Amino acid sequence: MTTPIITPKRTREQRLQALQHANEIRAHRARVKVRLAAGEVGLVDLIDDPYMATAKVVEFLRCIPKIGKVKAHRALQASGVSPSKTFSGMTERQWRSLASLLHANQFYAAHEQRVAANERTAA
Repeated sequence: MTTPIITPKRTREQRLQALQHANEIRAHRARVKVRLAAGEVGLVDLIDDPYMATAKVVEFLRCIPKIGKVKAHRALQASGVSPSKTFSGMTERQWRSLASLLHANQFYAAHEQRVAANERTAA
């Protein structure tokens, strides 16, 4: 017989604060997806973003133009990364492998060109 898990009681203020924090994270991730699709940032630029720590890498990989479900899963598989892996759960080796694979493939070249063009216009 297992004992039931008792969650700690939270005040209304604590619940509202947690909800506000969760909404901030969701809004930030939505903005990041738009920026990825526009070529303003690269996937590797998001490694140290604290709002991305618990996000699944595959979800954001699919935001890059010309990368759909199949290419995203193939890239992760070739890099030795589980599709359920989060940003904070990936090792440096896995990041390097994924980044080199993305840079080596032509479907990422157009994205990189847009990023470089955006950097030139911003400077």
